[in-house]
Amino acid sequence: MRRGQLKAKSSRSKKKEPAPARGAVKRKTTKSVRIIAGEFKGLRLEAPGADLAHVMGERERGAVFNALFSLGTLEGAHVLDCFAGSGALGFEALSRGAMTVDFVENNAAVRAVIKRNAAKTDAKSRVKVFTKQPNSDGVACARRHGADAPRSQAAAFRDASLDYFCENYDLIFSDAPYNDPQWELVAKLPEMLARGGRLVISHAKTSPIPADVVAGLRNVYTGTFAGAQIDIFVK
Repeated sequence: MRRGQLKAKSSRSKKKEPAPARGAVKRKTTKSVRIIAGEFKGLRLEAPGADLAHVMGERERGAVFNALFSLGTLEGAHVLDCFAGSGALGFEALSRGAMTVDFVENNAAVRAVIKRNAAKTDAKSRVKVFTKQPNSDGVACARRHGADAPRSQAAAFRDASLDYFCENYDLIFSDAPYNDPQWELVAKLPEMLARGGRLVISHAKTSPIPADVVAGLRNVYTGTFAGAQIDIFVK
């Protein structure tokens, strides 16, 4: 083609996608996600479809785990990965030295993805998968999937008819959908942190964390990535 010559448009041009709502954070869609570092470095995890879950980008995950490493958080940690999606955050933590990870994911198809990813890492004995659901009072709770007994009890994510599933965690990830941050649920997470534990919250910059959600916690890291913001708090 000569310089300056325009290529004719195809009559079968693709439909334009509707523009995102103002203030919305665009998430990249991906069929797999790579573990960045550690024991499982380079392993490709299955990712759910974009209609089922979003996946935190590799750049953001890398920054978060660099910050956590500098805080000495990962080695031997017991981790809770809320709104888990593919489980990328929890599996990255396992790869970098965490002892156990409990995943909380409401969608059955996505929970199946997490279990398949656990099999890929050969770390099934260190992984537990739960679902969250509202009880009759509208309080978020979690229910264990599997026959094993829960490790200990906790006050949050509970319902009188369900077994408690969690303990005091050293590290909790909260990566709720940006169009539905579910702050009333996130506000329960500090109760589940051990003294000195870290809480990582990913959210839209246009949806700042309400002060009462992190009352009593100290912010030790804030990173911004396009329309997203990630904060790390210490109890």
